[in-house]
Amino acid sequence: NPCENVSCKPGTFEVSVDNYTRRTRGAVPFQVVCRQEGMPDVVYDGTWPANRAKGRLLLVCRHTFTEAREEPGGLAMSAGAAGRAKALAGEWSAKIGEPT
Repeated sequence: NPCENVSCKPGTFEVSVDNYTRRTRGAVPFQVVCRQEGMPDVVYDGTWPANRAKGRLLLVCRHTFTEAREEPGGLAMSAGAAGRAKALAGEWSAKIGEPT
């Protein structure tokens, strides 16, 4: 399944989708998952209509991302997670790039 990842700063954003390549007939179901550290995921389900042309963006939601809440002692990850992040840093940068 196709997937897009986007990083953003705190704020309210409109999330729209486009079906760049139709590979099936009929409506195409999709999900947008808004993930923020320390918060439960928010899932928006949608369907790309069968008769909607590519290039006509479909507004899915308006979502607000808040400032990260700092826990007493600061934000931290486990030693195992930190080691994995360090090991995968090069691959992450090559495939995803740096967040803006």
